[in-house]
Amino acid sequence: AKALKFFLGLHCYIADPVGRAGDLTKARDAILGSIKKRHTVQRSIGAELLTSGLVAAFGDFTSHYALPGITKIGMFKETYEKKKADMNICLSYDAAELEEVEKAIGYDFTNKGLLALALTAPVKGDSGPDYDRLEYLGDAVLDVLAMLAWIDNGSVARSTIRADMTVCNMALHAVSIGAGLEKHIKKCGPKVKAEIETIKALYLEAKTTLPLNKPYWNQGPLCKTLGDVVESVLGAVFLDSGLRLPVAEGVFKRIHWPIVEKRLA
Repeated sequence: AKALKFFLGLHCYIADPVGRAGDLTKARDAILGSIKKRHTVQRSIGAELLTSGLVAAFGDFTSHYALPGITKIGMFKETYEKKKADMNICLSYDAAELEEVEKAIGYDFTNKGLLALALTAPVKGDSGPDYDRLEYLGDAVLDVLAMLAWIDNGSVARSTIRADMTVCNMALHAVSIGAGLEKHIKKCGPKVKAEIETIKALYLEAKTTLPLNKPYWNQGPLCKTLGDVVESVLGAVFLDSGLRLPVAEGVFKRIHWPIVEKRLA
């Protein structure tokens, strides 16, 4: 399911270079609904992902469903290069602040404006640029990276459960705070800031008192912005690197995996 979500999510993102996340999700779900024997297809693709990798999984996917103009996984990049969704948005930014984020995630952006966009939260009634689309893309990227990370840690069922726990909102809270991303979120209102400070205090206490094999993030309020920024930054890295999943995986391994690996094993 995670590989299928990644393939379709990437396709919808590239096909509609201006659509909001809600529109892209509807488009993705519409394609999912049109695939015959969807659950059988998902299991088949998932098995290929776990045994042979992403390229083989995409080959299996194309045997069940044909994406317009895409017959090989590398063609996503070719199609994207023609549209460059989200790459031409101009945002003012503090170079020193972005450099701090780059050091934290271990990746230097070619397009600094893309990172600035990834840190800009959506605000109701504000039509300005925000990370909505990048968060949608990053969500799909994160899902498949989490699944790949747990492949060698037990059965398919166990890997799926651990992957789901890795990408849950509460775990993303911990990743955001661990990488210091929460300090750089733009258009973050007083309510969200208060929620973040509450969560940080709870996590600090739990992290020092709970055993190392227990998640310390399953508590406190849910702050969507705090988790979304992790996904948007990952989506931005994926785009800036030229749709290179191993580069996004490097960021995942740096800021995400060290937090969840031992506590979810």
